[in-house]
Amino acid sequence: MRKTNIQSLVIMKKIMTFALVLAGVMCVSTTLHAQSFGYLSYSEVMKSMPEYTEAQNRLAELKAEYDKELTRSEENFSKLYAEYLEGQKTFAENILMKRQKELQMLMDESILFKEQMRLSLQKTEEELMDSVKTKLNGILEQIGTEMEFDYILNTDGNNYPYINKMKGIDINEAVMDRLKEE
Repeated sequence: MRKTNIQSLVIMKKIMTFALVLAGVMCVSTTLHAQSFGYLSYSEVMKSMPEYTEAQNRLAELKAEYDKELTRSEENFSKLYAEYLEGQKTFAENILMKRQKELQMLMDESILFKEQMRLSLQKTEEELMDSVKTKLNGILEQIGTEMEFDYILNTDGNNYPYINKMKGIDINEAVMDRLKEE
């Protein structure tokens, strides 16, 4: 029984020695390769891009076109509804039913159009912004590689309320300068 205890102690001693050696290696490895990172406000940089302004202008133009069509449609509906109310007492039952169906159909079309308009604007925005994001991400990759960053943080949304400026580098200006060069 005593021999088993001695063997257990020897095994425990070997495990402890291995753990200490491993911890030492980890410390040396971490010291040799301290992480470095950049951080920026992605939205701030993106909004400074001419491509972003162009995309927003295109979206505004498209929305204005849709709003114009929506206004025309609503004015047409209001006119027909006013005529319906005016003639309601004098219309024959068949005409009254036909006008009610026409008004209902116009309302349904208007609801459908508004949903299609929303989806179209959303899809157009995604398509326009994808090219802006692709360009910005390419520049971030270049800067990250050049500055040998392990990663770049996006500080939008207050996800990182504190960043140690001794370890991280604010790259907002560097990215904006790079964008001006292109």
